[in-house]
Amino acid sequence: MPHEDIVLDPVDHITVDALGKPGKRIFYLQALKGKDRISLLIEKFQLQSLLEGAKEFFTEINSRYPHLEETFIDFKEEDMRIDPPVDPLFRSGDMGLAYDENRDRVCVFAQEAIQNSEERRMVRFWCNRAQLA
Repeated sequence: MPHEDIVLDPVDHITVDALGKPGKRIFYLQALKGKDRISLLIEKFQLQSLLEGAKEFFTEINSRYPHLEETFIDFKEEDMRIDPPVDPLFRSGDMGLAYDENRDRVCVFAQEAIQNSEERRMVRFWCNRAQLA
């Protein structure tokens, strides 16, 4: 039986982080909305792909929608740490980005890494461009 997708729309906060010592780090994607906290286990290569995808996303958005306001980034590293407790919902398989131009929102989505496609859970974290940056 298929699982219902989990959607946080919009998120209050979204981040990625690694816990542990180099060589034994565990990578996480986490989003918060109110009291809801969803954490996912991700692989280092998925984080690298997500970061590269975000760079390409901003290049394409700036090209396709030159009328959009420039994204203001107020980055503070201490605010980007994972918020404990970290109890991952699942290990992520496929991940990606989507854009809703009508709302000027970005969706970071991840699908559970299991063999049975009917049982895979999916999460969608809707955020603004500054949160993605």
